[in-house]
Amino acid sequence: MESELNLLEKEVDALCPLIEGQDGFFRLIVEEVTDAVVLTDERADILYVNPVTEKLLGYRPEEMLGRNIRMLMPVKEQGQHDKYVKDYAETGQAHIIGIGRDVMCRKKSGDLTPFELRISETFVRGSRYFIGTLRDISRRKEAEKKAREATFKAIRANKAKSDFLANMSHELRTPLNAIIGYSEMLQQQLFGDIGHEKYLDYARYIHISGNRLLNLVNDVLDLSKVEAGRYELVKAYADMETIIENIRYEFLPMAKAAGVRLVMICPEKIGEVFVDEKALKQILANLISNAIKFSHADRDVEVTFTPLDRRHISITVRDEGIGMSPEEMEVALSSFGQVQSSHVRSHQGTGLGLPLTRSLVELHGGEFFLESEPGKGTIVRVSLPIRDENQKLL
Repeated sequence: MESELNLLEKEVDALCPLIEGQDGFFRLIVEEVTDAVVLTDERADILYVNPVTEKLLGYRPEEMLGRNIRMLMPVKEQGQHDKYVKDYAETGQAHIIGIGRDVMCRKKSGDLTPFELRISETFVRGSRYFIGTLRDISRRKEAEKKAREATFKAIRANKAKSDFLANMSHELRTPLNAIIGYSEMLQQQLFGDIGHEKYLDYARYIHISGNRLLNLVNDVLDLSKVEAGRYELVKAYADMETIIENIRYEFLPMAKAAGVRLVMICPEKIGEVFVDEKALKQILANLISNAIKFSHADRDVEVTFTPLDRRHISITVRDEGIGMSPEEMEVALSSFGQVQSSHVRSHQGTGLGLPLTRSLVELHGGEFFLESEPGKGTIVRVSLPIRDENQKLL
């Protein structure tokens, strides 16, 4: 009798090596883990469950032992599982063994709860057994759901904001243009002497402030149109040398006021280009104004125009100013982002120039590159197509 008991104990040890170790060590591990552990035979009939299974699924161990694992599955998946077990027994091709996946388990209450399932396979004395672990991931799934909802709300809110601003073009620009126009009339005293000299000063301040505000509104609206996918390029032929000269004269006063030398370099004639002239001027204006604004006095701001081939041009704007770190560059390129360093914040700016410039470049089918280093300056390189793709080159 004693020898039969010893033999039985050896068979149990061999059958369940993770449960019945010589010193109970493996049983302690299995019964103390916070995941449900289920041992089944090759038919998927349950041979063992650890104590935490009752806490997670609601079944007492005796309610599960001897029953098929399909009892934990949603009804619509039970037939598929039976087919999988049969096919695996016949072909040996595994689809879920050794691979973690998320499943829905049916608790005793009938509720379906998300679990992460991992299945491993073992052989003892020629018989196949499966060990499954179930980890409750309901909190993780709830967090993922909330994150998805928050992301969706943020995207929807951002789109609503972009659509709203894009639709505000007429409502914002019309009164601003009126303010600028009337201030010009006052400065020119078109209808007679305005009187006191202070009134002329005030008219000039109104005109300057109105133009500054109009430029800001234009940048906001243009960037919002780009984000909303409503910015449309209007391409036509324009003379590149004329554009360069006009931009130079426009920014010479700003460079002089900042004590910066504005150097325009165009080693060879470019001629006619097929672009959205307004957008191209805005690209150049944003890059040059930034370079002047953040440059040190008595330094050069170089703007170089170099033909790359018959259809593309490279524009490089280089300054020797305060520069930016990689983290600051990332912020500067984000929509409505403003670098927070004291050196940058000491200069006026909206944080719209670089992201809008990059967007306009990309709308043209071009490429935008930014290099910068604190204390050493910034280099922006833009590659733009300047010929109509259908135009035949001689």
